[in-house]
Amino acid sequence: MPVASETGRNSVLGAGGLRFECVEPFRKWRVTLDDLPYDGRIEEQLRGNFRIFADTRIDPAFKTTPIKLDVELEMVVPAWTQDYRVEKLAGMTDKQRTDAGLMGYGWRVEQMFRAQGALTIDGQTRSFKGQGSRIHRQSVRPMGAFRGHCWQSAVFPDGRAFAYIAYPPREDGSEAYNDGYVYLDGAWHLAKARRIPWLRDIRFEGDDVSVELETAKGTYRIAGTTMLSTFRVGNPDIGGLDLHQGSARYQWDDQQAMGMIERSSHESQTRIVD
Repeated sequence: MPVASETGRNSVLGAGGLRFECVEPFRKWRVTLDDLPYDGRIEEQLRGNFRIFADTRIDPAFKTTPIKLDVELEMVVPAWTQDYRVEKLAGMTDKQRTDAGLMGYGWRVEQMFRAQGALTIDGQTRSFKGQGSRIHRQSVRPMGAFRGHCWQSAVFPDGRAFAYIAYPPREDGSEAYNDGYVYLDGAWHLAKARRIPWLRDIRFEGDDVSVELETAKGTYRIAGTTMLSTFRVGNPDIGGLDLHQGSARYQWDDQQAMGMIERSSHESQTRIVD
C-alpha cells in the first residue's frame, strides 16, 4: 500500500484492504477496512476446527462475509513507551535483558483512544462509539523464553485510565517484567500489577479478571469480567501456550468502561470451561 496520504506526507500503513492513516502524530488516526473475513464461532475455535493462520490450509467450507470499517481514533492519554534500545540494555541483569527481549529489543508505544465510526457487516451498517488502545512498535523479539503474560487496559468516561503488562514469576520465585500506569486527574502514575488474573479458565465470557495496581500514590483495585473472547489453543509453534484475546467490562469506583485483555499461559495450566 502507498505510504503517502492525500496531503503527500508519508503517514499511511496498511496491507490489502486494511489502511491506517496518521492524521496528526500522537493525536488522531483514521482506520479503514474493506475485506472478506472468515466466519467462525468460539466453539469451533476451542475444538480446533477454526484455525486460520498464514500457513494454514483454508477449509473451503468456511463462509466469508463482507465487512467494511471506517473509524477515527482520537488519543486521550499520553503515550506509554517501552524503550529497550541497545544503549538501554547495558545496565541490566541477564534476567532483565531476557524480559526486555520478550517485550522487544527496540521500542514500543501504547496509547489509549476514543473512537467514532461506522461498521458494515454483510451490507448492514451500524454507527458506533468506543475506546481502545493503539500499539506501534519497531523491535526484534526473541520469544524462546516466553512463559506467558497478562495485558489489560481501559479508559473510563471521566478520563481516568490504566494499562499494564506482566510476565509470570520466574521458577526461582523472583518477580519478572511487571510495568504499567494509572492515569488519574490528568496525572500519570507508574504502577505495578498485583493479584494478576493469569489465564487459567478458557471460557467465552464471565471470567473474573480483576486486578490491583500499586503506585506511589496508593493501590487501586479495578474489577473486571471478560466478554467477547477469542482463543488460540494447542499451539506447539508458540511453545504450547494457549492465547486469549478479547474485551472486558471494567469497574473502577463509580466508573465503568469496556477495555481490552490479552493473556497467555502454558496449556498445562489451563482448562476449557463450558
